[in-house]
Amino acid sequence: MLLAFAGITGLAIALGAYFLVPETGPQNRTAIGSTMFSGFLRLFRQPRFCALVIHTGCTTGTFLIVATASSTLMKEVLHRPATEFGLYVAMVPLGFIIGTVISSRMGNRVSVERMILIGASLAVIAVFVQSSLLWSGYVTPLVLFLPGSFMTMAQGISMPYAQAGAMATVPALAGTAAGIGVFVQNFLGAGLYGLFADGTSTPMSEMTAITVALGLVSAASPSLLPRSKAT
Repeated sequence: MLLAFAGITGLAIALGAYFLVPETGPQNRTAIGSTMFSGFLRLFRQPRFCALVIHTGCTTGTFLIVATASSTLMKEVLHRPATEFGLYVAMVPLGFIIGTVISSRMGNRVSVERMILIGASLAVIAVFVQSSLLWSGYVTPLVLFLPGSFMTMAQGISMPYAQAGAMATVPALAGTAAGIGVFVQNFLGAGLYGLFADGTSTPMSEMTAITVALGLVSAASPSLLPRSKAT
């Protein structure tokens, strides 16, 4: 039933976009494919763009790993009912909301590089605290979800700036950059936990350690890389 609902909803969105959203791109249909791939190549030649996109993928991957693993651990390890999981998991999107509020309050007063570094650093601290508690044997709902809320807060702080910075790398290709960013977010977060899940908290700690470490490296990279002069 869930898959049927998702399929019908996706089809409705696709039809609505096709018939209701006007085309603003060039009408030369034969050149669309080559233009798209040349845009991909142009963006991927920009190290700054790659770093920013990888950062958004890592922050989203961390969130998806924690959300997926926490639901499994709540049911199979802690034997808690679904209603209790639903109450605790509300802490996770709440953290993201707080992070985006912080990000919006900062506005243009803080550079892209500094904001994503702040978010990446907060994510590292949250993962370190959670992993330390889990490895010490403290597997409780609060250990799963309270640090998780700080991870999503970090995501809310850094991701808007990283996305904006990626799209501004080559302003003429902002739409293409946005599409690549969403793809990388889903790709990096899709199967990392599922490949190593074994019913314990260890895979979650290991996978989140990898994603936040990559997120921190990619967050620090733009400070060392020149801004693109492409228009």
